[in-house]
Amino acid sequence: MSDVFLSYSRAHQQFVKRLRDKLEQSGKKGWVDWDGIAPAAEWMVEIEEAIDGADVFAFVITADSVRSEVCKKKLERVVAQKKRLIPLLCEDVPYM
Repeated sequence: MSDVFLSYSRAHQQFVKRLRDKLEQSGKKGWVDWDGIAPAAEWMVEIEEAIDGADVFAFVITADSVRSEVCKKKLERVVAQKKRLIPLLCEDVPYM
């Protein structure tokens, strides 16, 4: 279980690492998909379980993340569950 599931594009991994460190310094547990997935695991199932177990879903908005099919699937799950969603603008995204 975690307080916050962090969804992002791999291109912005350093930003997400800093964000998770700040969350943990404030006493919150952040879950990122580089944690907790065994090498042989069905990774999307593991991600879905982590989303389900998190209190909040934070979506790091970048041009890459808004185009990502995996990020889209994560968002669809969150919206379907009516889970709390926090958008975090990491970079300007041009209108597509």
